[in-house]
Amino acid sequence: MALKTPPSPVVILPHAEAWQNVQRASQPDPRSTATLDEAGLFGAARYIPGTAVLALLVWGTTPLRRLVGFNIDPTSLIILTMIDTAWYLGRGPGLVVAFAFEGMLE
Repeated sequence: MALKTPPSPVVILPHAEAWQNVQRASQPDPRSTATLDEAGLFGAARYIPGTAVLALLVWGTTPLRRLVGFNIDPTSLIILTMIDTAWYLGRGPGLVVAFAFEGMLE
């Protein structure tokens, strides 16, 4: 009686074409014309809208208070600005607005 050897596991290798697609996807696009300066400028420009809205809400409430005649608390609008900034512009600009708001509370 002879011992039977178990069947060897089957290894499925990706097709050569699929593997080439994976390699191409991991490389940067050579047709891209963006330079580091343009990418850095866009990165810095993300911080402007959130801080501008925060400044408008903080410094704009005093003239609005004089115009309307009663006190308007901008805290809820500032928190919504912080959430929107983090959601649409990213974590960095959202943190800048959050720290600026925290600094204004003290």
